[in-house]
Amino acid sequence: RFVLAIPDFLGSLIATRIYSAVHQRWAAIDLDVLPSARADNAWRLETGELTAAIGGIVPDMPGTSRLRLYEEDLVLVLRNGHPLAQSTIDLETFGRHNQALVGLEDHYDPEQTLVDRRLHALGQRRRVALRQRSFFGTLHTVLGTDLITLLPRTMAAWAVLRHDVLVRPAPLE
Repeated sequence: RFVLAIPDFLGSLIATRIYSAVHQRWAAIDLDVLPSARADNAWRLETGELTAAIGGIVPDMPGTSRLRLYEEDLVLVLRNGHPLAQSTIDLETFGRHNQALVGLEDHYDPEQTLVDRRLHALGQRRRVALRQRSFFGTLHTVLGTDLITLLPRTMAAWAVLRHDVLVRPAPLE
């Protein structure tokens, strides 16, 4: 059994390739893909409950290491028909409008997110009205509400092909 903890969107992009690679080499091994948003992933790796964890927040422990697999910029996503759909969304508008945040932590701390630190440096804040741990869940919430969100560019491109969403540059300048 190969047990992989991985963020949901990244897992959806590479699970087929991982499954094929594992089964091509070891046909009898089953693959479990689990969400990586757990604070105990380091312990689960140490005990053998997990084979690998990608993208999870893993504290430093003997036998664990961190490796940045990729880096991607964020873009603003909102549903077509949103009240801001025909507007220019500048930094102030972005900060005032209710937002959905994808976060792995159990509580929202504006001092801990890269976006909030960037906004603070620019003298701005944002209104996080909803926090979820899932990119897909957040996307679907945005589709049915007047919330806006920042998503990785790859996921936004995927969403445009499947949903009635608009993608704009993240107004973080």
